[in-house]
Amino acid sequence: MQKKERFTLDQVSYLVKDIGKAAEQLQDLLGIGPFEIHDWPPPETDPQSFIEGQPANWRMSIGFAQAGSVHLELIQPLEGNPLLDAFLENTDSGLHHLRFTVDDLEQAIADFQAKGYKLLARGCGAHPGSRWAYFDTREVLNGLIIELRSCHNAESGDAPPWLSACFEP
Repeated sequence: MQKKERFTLDQVSYLVKDIGKAAEQLQDLLGIGPFEIHDWPPPETDPQSFIEGQPANWRMSIGFAQAGSVHLELIQPLEGNPLLDAFLENTDSGLHHLRFTVDDLEQAIADFQAKGYKLLARGCGAHPGSRWAYFDTREVLNGLIIELRSCHNAESGDAPPWLSACFEP
């Protein structure tokens, strides 16, 4: 019997200054896409976001495409997120974070904090039950942040298709 992994890698996220250009380049170079590009947060969604413990309202454009079994996310900050803005101060684009889906987000958060990793940001997704947390693993992972995420129930059908990355393609 194969052991179920506690952390399932399901998304690789790149931060970019021009999401349209980046999507076009990835499709041209690697055949990935087309990208579904949307503004975040979606209308009438309260993402209940916190950055370094403080309530935060921020906007970004996000693009999603499937690349094999991994979801590729492009992020273009629009306003209000100092974590994303600081990343792009010295570069036009780059690998920002890896997302891992977990069954028990609160336990995974407690485990990361017990190991000394700082919780950078957390919030809710656009669909009930979807929550996420960013951890500062930049020192040990050469600048890379780890995102942990729990999924909502796929049976509920309440997520837009472009947000359904926790389900089998």
